[in-house]
Amino acid sequence: MRRYWGLALSGGGLRATTHIGVLQVLEEAGLRPDYLAGTSMGSLIGGLYAAGLGAKEIENFLLEDERFIRLFSSPFTFRRLLYILKSFFKSKLEGSAWCAPLGLISGRTFENILDGLLRGKSFSDLDLPFAAVAADLNTHRRVIFAAPRYLPGPLPPRSVRVESSLAAAIRASCSIPGVFAPKIIGERYLVDGVVIDNLPVEVVRYMGADVVVAAGVEHIGRKLAPVSNIFEVLTESIEIQSSEMTQLRVDQYAHLYIRPQIFDVGHLELGKLSYCIERGQAAARKALPQLRKLLRR
Repeated sequence: MRRYWGLALSGGGLRATTHIGVLQVLEEAGLRPDYLAGTSMGSLIGGLYAAGLGAKEIENFLLEDERFIRLFSSPFTFRRLLYILKSFFKSKLEGSAWCAPLGLISGRTFENILDGLLRGKSFSDLDLPFAAVAADLNTHRRVIFAAPRYLPGPLPPRSVRVESSLAAAIRASCSIPGVFAPKIIGERYLVDGVVIDNLPVEVVRYMGADVVVAAGVEHIGRKLAPVSNIFEVLTESIEIQSSEMTQLRVDQYAHLYIRPQIFDVGHLELGKLSYCIERGQAAARKALPQLRKLLRR
């Protein structure tokens, strides 16, 4: 009897571009996941893959397409910062309450670029079952973006399923608190999925996978690249907070954990994207024999 398998892709900033290398090796081996889920950068790469882009096409987008640079080359614009400072000092001079922004970046440009790249696709348009994870600030619940036919229920504990365009879901899943303003859908204020589930192995299991493969980039105390900006301070702090819960879920739900060795890469090191992809390839090749064994059982 055929065993259905799923792949969970973690967040981790630009370090998580290792997932592209993992997907490339799986493609070369003729292994396409039956289910796919991602958080943060994992949702971006997973969403592009589920929408029909090959692993090499995704690599070309990251390395050569100026739209990707516009997404991640700067955590905020100078004009945006001036606007925030101006509104703050104006409120002080007038003695009025300061209406603080929800994030340094509105997220509209991010979503518009993605929507153009994905041609407005929704989760129901996908042939590959895919889910993206975000966190709801109001209810403290895990929000799973997925088509009903790919995640009909039951859902993982303390989770809700939401439908939207792929671009809106990925934008929500990548909305680092304080950097990006939350993605608002109805009454939900959605932020980066890493806050609640950085490696959605449980989601993949609930989608129907018999074998769950995790691809993550947690360094587990082996940090070599020093933090160098506010973006990395925020993301590292969130990862530290989520690392223990991530490991517990991996231990409970994952049959195989692919963890590339990229401890010397920071979250914003654009110059090391190719290096990250190569590290992902190396880790995936090492894991192939075990994956084939799991799928034969």
